[in-house]
Amino acid sequence: MHIVFAVSNVGLGHATRSLPLINAVVKEGNEVSIFGFGNALALLKKELGDKAKFQEIQDYDIGYKKLGPSAFDIAIRFPGILRAISAENAHLQKFSKKKKVDRVVADGRYGFFLEGVPSYFISNQLRFKYSRPFDIDGRITEFFNNIQTKKYTGILIPDYEKNSLGGILDHEPNFFDKKKLHYLGIISGVKKEKVAKDIDVFISISGPGESRVDFEKKILECAPMLNGKVVITLGDPSDTRKEKKGRISIFPYLSRKDQDLMLNRAKLIVSRSGYTTLMELAEIEQKAFFVPIPRHFEQEYLAAYHEKLGHFHSNRQDKFDLVNDVKIAKEFKGISGMPKTKESIEKFKQIVL
Repeated sequence: MHIVFAVSNVGLGHATRSLPLINAVVKEGNEVSIFGFGNALALLKKELGDKAKFQEIQDYDIGYKKLGPSAFDIAIRFPGILRAISAENAHLQKFSKKKKVDRVVADGRYGFFLEGVPSYFISNQLRFKYSRPFDIDGRITEFFNNIQTKKYTGILIPDYEKNSLGGILDHEPNFFDKKKLHYLGIISGVKKEKVAKDIDVFISISGPGESRVDFEKKILECAPMLNGKVVITLGDPSDTRKEKKGRISIFPYLSRKDQDLMLNRAKLIVSRSGYTTLMELAEIEQKAFFVPIPRHFEQEYLAAYHEKLGHFHSNRQDKFDLVNDVKIAKEFKGISGMPKTKESIEKFKQIVL
């Protein structure tokens, strides 16, 4: 079959979770065309090479510049987002007239569906989280998501139906047809490796604009006070800093392979509380301390949700005390004993192929 994958560039999580699915589809002997933009498309090109064909198509602007996107950011960009959704659907329609398409899989791209062709939408958010007083229970955003995804054959949710990672974000729908919801389980590109746990704390710095700068500054100030071996990745390919000061190693950027190795070698991970990170931690059964991006309400919700469940400790960026919070985080249990990505991929193939 010829299968189209469309992948959002709003964070690299869409690309990293789509990658294992694309590899599985290619392994089954199918032809794959990938539509994407920016860093997400670049990552997929690098990882897949000539296994797929690629097309660049502009993504949505949701106001993810200085801090996390607010409800106001989304509201003022909403007409533009709708135009972009319409444009990408028109682009796919034109593409399908030149080349037969047998399946469409869209990760976060609302316009990639075709009438008469099984089309599937991947999302871990049936509803979005924003600050009070906007859409306090998520009904408005869930209503929008439901309307925008009605023409899809099914919604593929990278989460467990029970013992959920996403909580209210992808469970208990008010508007969605539950028959169209398929809970696949976690999808992670990181695999558990049998390596020595020789890094006490691995710190991954990320985030947009000033929030990232502030996070990095505080981490670099506090890291020398931690006990044991500490590895920090600044997450910036343009940075040239590479230092080793006694117990502390600083890398400007780590390749996907090196990042995965560090995640496996660490006894504790310090990072943002993105959903992709949660899936990776569940896959390799690691402990972590979370510092959600300020005003990124999905990350703030996920951090608080998993703190309450006793999985991971978290604290606000303007409040955290790295030494004390790392000590507390070691007492949390993490997530273990749950089905892994291999089983999720088999579910995906049964539904889509």
